[in-house]
Amino acid sequence: MLYLLVQVSENIYCIISERVVSIEITNNKFFDLFDAITLEKYSDREVQVFVRKEKSESWREVDNRLRGDLKMLEVLGFLQAKCL
Repeated sequence: MLYLLVQVSENIYCIISERVVSIEITNNKFFDLFDAITLEKYSDREVQVFVRKEKSESWREVDNRLRGDLKMLEVLGFLQAKCL
């Protein structure tokens, strides 16, 4: 089980404020996390994904966007995710 701080924004507006989310990392992608948070309301949009370890760090973009494997968060130690 992976526990993350996650937020969803569109342009400069915060759609879903930062919250703690838990998700199984086995065979799950950022798409699964995004759909769970947004209740599938925004699954038709192009989404950029950014991650970081703590608030003092800058955000790092995930190359595969929503197709990225959540396992990378555990392996690299990222605890926060932001979807735009």
